[in-house]
Amino acid sequence: MSNKDLERLETLRKLNAKPGWVNGDLYRLMYKTDLYVVAYQKLKSVPGNMTPGPDGTTLDEFSLRTIERIISNIKDESFQFSRARRVHIPKANGKTRPLGIAPPRDKIVQEVMRMILEAVYDSPYGSSFSDDSHGFRAKRGCHTALKSIRNNWSGVTWIIEGDVKAAFDCIDHDILINILRRRIKDERFINLIRKALTAGYYEFKTPVDSVVGTPQGSIVSPILCNIFLHELDEFVAGLIGTHEKGDKKRTSTEYNYRQKQIERVRSKLGEPGQDADERKELLKELKALLTAQKQSSPMRDDGSFIRMKYVRYADDWCVGINGPKHLAVQIRDEVKAFMADKLGLTLNMEKTHTRHAKAEEAFFLGTRIKVGANSQKVVRIGDKNGPLTLNKEKTHIRHAKDEEAFFLGTRIKVGANSQKVVRIVDKNGRNYQKRVTGWLPQMFAPCDKLVTRLNSRGFCDLDGRPLGKAAWMFLDDDQIVSMAGAVLRGLINFYSFVDNYPDLRRIQYILKYSAAKTLAGKHRTSVRRIFQKFGDALAIEKKRKAKTAFISFPTVVDWKRDPTRFKIGEVPSPDYALQKSITLRTRSKLWMNCVICGSDEKVAMHHIRHVKKMGEKVTGFNRLMAILNRKQIPACTPCHVKIHKGIYDGLKLSDLHDPIAAAR
Repeated sequence: MSNKDLERLETLRKLNAKPGWVNGDLYRLMYKTDLYVVAYQKLKSVPGNMTPGPDGTTLDEFSLRTIERIISNIKDESFQFSRARRVHIPKANGKTRPLGIAPPRDKIVQEVMRMILEAVYDSPYGSSFSDDSHGFRAKRGCHTALKSIRNNWSGVTWIIEGDVKAAFDCIDHDILINILRRRIKDERFINLIRKALTAGYYEFKTPVDSVVGTPQGSIVSPILCNIFLHELDEFVAGLIGTHEKGDKKRTSTEYNYRQKQIERVRSKLGEPGQDADERKELLKELKALLTAQKQSSPMRDDGSFIRMKYVRYADDWCVGINGPKHLAVQIRDEVKAFMADKLGLTLNMEKTHTRHAKAEEAFFLGTRIKVGANSQKVVRIGDKNGPLTLNKEKTHIRHAKDEEAFFLGTRIKVGANSQKVVRIVDKNGRNYQKRVTGWLPQMFAPCDKLVTRLNSRGFCDLDGRPLGKAAWMFLDDDQIVSMAGAVLRGLINFYSFVDNYPDLRRIQYILKYSAAKTLAGKHRTSVRRIFQKFGDALAIEKKRKAKTAFISFPTVVDWKRDPTRFKIGEVPSPDYALQKSITLRTRSKLWMNCVICGSDEKVAMHHIRHVKKMGEKVTGFNRLMAILNRKQIPACTPCHVKIHKGIYDGLKLSDLHDPIAAAR
């Protein structure tokens, strides 16, 4: 089987590694059968692929004949995208997010379009997108964006949290098409993209035309949004080049004066012939000068030294500024004006904030971000000699970061010392130690918001006390423990890098005891007896054929924090996309004969929504699919009809024409 079609797409990736490469004749790639096969292989097992579109169709009965009909319509330019079925998905803040469910035929075509656009704009040999863009890109995500802040935002004094108001719904089609025309000189392909943008949707069975926006839920929408918002990335890059200046921050006049005084006293300490009393006085003077120097601001924030940082994930973005506040406000206003004038987008001022990086917390990608520790003073009150009387000898006002308070036999200090040794990895991969000030980025999991979110899903009350989930009581014991564990595993993995990692023990406690209370409600017993029966880990015995396994709650034992523990996969080789496409095409069963009778005429794929677990509840032909552990098998039209009519419900694995091929 030739890889010519897939190699042509690989050639397109290599050509677009050259900056500004202009592409022509992309529309002819829409004629290639192999691209549709790869697109089908990517989508066939995705959750929701069996959700009916507005016409009631699903991926069931998809075949090579379906691909041939699509290509025929593409060639004569008669292909039209159908209206999507719009549903509203609830959000955490109580609002809803519109989601479009397109017919399966449209999803396959959109995936092919996405593959071509990705080859043009996000080539693994050299992407056109900014390194500061992390949303909807291969091997990038929330963790790469947050890692960029952790590693590069040291010393930032102001953080601008930016949010684009309804970005997907407000993208101007004409502006987007003009941006695409810079790199794509093929009007037929441009027109196909315009058809996808203007297909419209059904809102409560009422047809609605799409005048602006890219439909949320559309497969091609994320990359189109990145192409559109890349203009914002370039604009901010221009602002960085314009505003950054200076080699290093200048020290303040007071700081310099104190430094000269300290050096003068130190030089006197080194003079010969000093008696003990004179040396003692000099040391006392030196200590007072050092204390005064610590209390003065060492750096002058006069705008002579400015640095800017930027990161974007989809329509959420952050700008970090090492400079004065008026510059942060100016940059926010410049970005707001650019988005309104050039992109036709609105900055959501309710969610856009300018925060002091050390005194306030920014909120980005579900994580609270702060730079350094706040310089506040701690007042320690000692023993009282009488009512409303303080012992002045034991009452001290100490700097919380530079000095130690002493309370109840314990030394207390806030934050790190003025200097800290950290290990740095530069862009060339070299590893070295460096002394840094207390302006390192700190990241925290919003535990209060997580508890509120668990409350909205029925795991606990508003105070964080665990509750049993009544909706899960009809499930098997192992499913209850597994599903509660999956929620914990997702949160623990996402917040694996935070500085308050031990605080997530509260989340583990809520989910663990919620699972235990759910089991107790199901079995009409107490939580104490549930733990006595299944142990502290809630280990549920599960039998599979002749084997016995235990499903237990994933309890975390080691709560040691690690600020570098980001979940980021290795960057694959540039030709990984080609290798993966060849593998998907080779494994496809679209070319196979019917697995029931062996016929090669009118063969289509029979789909089920999901593979149910083995047991008495799995009946009919689905039981055979569960044995094969497959959600799709090829079947000819007569056999497909018999499957849906229930004629093959008693079929055995040995009755199949080629059971080994079906299970591969």
